[in-house]
Order: sequence, then C-alpha cells, then structure tokens
Amino acid sequence: MLSIRLPWSCTEQVHIELGFPTSNNNDTPSGGQSLRNPLTPIPPLQVPPVTSQRPVAQSSSEGGAAAEKGSEVPQNWKPPHAELNNAAAGAVAVARQSETGVGTPTPGPDGRVLYVFGQGMPVMVCAPLRVCAVELQPGELLQSQPQIGDSRRWEITPDMSGSGLDQTPLLVVKPIEPGLETDLIIPTDRRTYVGRLVSDPTRFVSRLAFQYAADDRAKWETFQAQQDAGEARRRCGHGAAESAGAAANLP
Repeated sequence: MLSIRLPWSCTEQVHIELGFPTSNNNDTPSGGQSLRNPLTPIPPLQVPPVTSQRPVAQSSSEGGAAAEKGSEVPQNWKPPHAELNNAAAGAVAVARQSETGVGTPTPGPDGRVLYVFGQGMPVMVCAPLRVCAVELQPGELLQSQPQIGDSRRWEITPDMSGSGLDQTPLLVVKPIEPGLETDLIIPTDRRTYVGRLVSDPTRFVSRLAFQYAADDRAKWETFQAQQDAGEARRRCGHGAAESAGAAANLP
C-alpha cells in the first residue's frame, strides 16, 4: 500500500491510498522462502500550501497618486493666495461694502418681498423642491442670459407674465440642495441687477420684486413740472385779464 499526501486546499491535506493487487497463489520458490518482501514506506510528499495573491497593479506616474488617494481635496489644502497691491485691495474693500450692505426688504402686493434697487444687495432665499421667482420691472427686456456663479447646483429659467406694455419678465430660481450660496447678474435694457442666492432646507421667498427710487423721483419731477406749468399759465391768464380790465377802464 502506497500513501501519498497531496495538497487539497490552502491548509488541508488528504491521504490517497493506492492498493496493489496481490495474487492468491503461493509465490514461494522451492526453498520454502517467500520472494515477497514488505514494501518500503515512501515518505509523504511535502508541498507548501498555495496562497492566492492578487496582482498588484502598477500605477502610472501621471495618475497613480490620484488613483490611490482618490479625487477628494485634502482637508488641509488651501488655494493659492494672490498678492494684491494697494489699488487692488482698495477696490476689493469698496466692493465688499456694496456686497455686505444688504437692503431692507419690505412687504409688497400679492406676497411680494420688495427691495429698493441700488440700495444694498438683495438676497433671494430659496429651498429645494420649491419655486422662487425674481420679478423685474414691467416692460423691461432681458439683454442676454443671466449669469450665475454656481450654474451646476442652481437652475435659472426665464418666464413672462402679463401682455403688452405690462408684460413683466420673471426668473424662476430653484436650488438642488440646501446650504448653497452664490451670486446672480441679470442684464436688462434699463439696468443691471446683482444679487445673492441662498438655499435653505425649509425657508424660502416665493416672489421677489423691486422698487425703483430713480423712477419715483422722475415721476415726482414730471408731476412738479406739470404743476409749475399750470401755475404759470394761471398766473399768465390772470395777469392778462387784469391788463385787459385796466385797459377797458381807461377814458
């Protein structure tokens, strides 16, 4: 009988027995001595266990580090800082005052939130799954597509309401997630709007519109000019009547 140990798995071994047929005849020579000798035991075959190893992919010099570390920005990474001269720093300070000078919102008709145009930067608060609308002046026309700082996570859709001279342009604003903040520029044929967009989980402003102090002043100036012209005509007519009466009383 032959016993051989073969590797069955990574850590286990089994014995396979090989049996040789033996003859029932008496293979004994004429001396009475048996010619069959016991088999010499064969030592078991020693095979080291097989271990499965994954081939290690060799990373290229260009993308190896990015593949191992991923595409996330390291926590301690800081963008490069540009050196500003005195003029550039002063310009940034002036712009910062305009950006941080938020105007006071007031309630308007039909649920509008009103900002005075040109007095601070208006803030539009929106929420995901909600629709917010920026309402411009009636009769105003968009010159080009509005520009937004974060066009990937904010959706801006133009729309119109009304007809004729009262047709009013609208911008429908929708964020895709809360916690966002960016800016918006709207160029029209009358002025350029600059505002901030903020997304909140639940709070939002449905309609945002503007009051135009310059137009109000122009209306008052026109009204005052009309009153002055009427008063001048009245005085002129009164003076002419007095002159005619005086002429009639002459001898």
